Amino acid sequence: MFYKNLKDVSKKRLSREQQSIHIVKAQNGEQDSIDILISSNYKLVIKIANKFKNNNLELEDLVQEGILGLFEAIIRFDLTKQNKFTTYANYWIVNKIGDYCRKNGSVVRYPTYLITDHKKINKYQKDFVNKFSRPPNDQTICKDLNFSPQKLQRIYSIGQAESLDA
Repeated sequence: MFYKNLKDVSKKRLSREQQSIHIVKAQNGEQDSIDILISSNYKLVIKIANKFKNNNLELEDLVQEGILGLFEAIIRFDLTKQNKFTTYANYWIVNKIGDYCRKNGSVVRYPTYLITDHKKINKYQKDFVNKFSRPPNDQTICKDLNFSPQKLQRIYSIGQAESLDA
């Protein structure tokens, strides 16, 4: 259900009570309530999917994965807790799209834990530069993030282009 035109998307936002009613019905398998919840949160999915566009993946594919995340949120949402549904759905949408990007975003497939560690190093380096006005050396990174030098080099290799010619 990819809308070619955002005018086709439901402009009506559901109140918290309406959302609760539709969530209960959707969790009991009522397809109409699922459709209503998905169409009322479709713009949220598109907004999140647009943040992942630079992974050389089609927006339609990202949106479809986001809808799967939204569906997961509908099924798992617990009405007894005082969370907002959109906040909860945001988590599932981002995770589903992120997993899709990690699996399909590049020609070379890397394990998810290495990609996560690579992001952790990038964040650490950025914070270090902001704090000390200089980049950290490899020994500092290894010590502060509990990485071995071998693991650090393996993580660094993710960001480098690899040649298929041997």
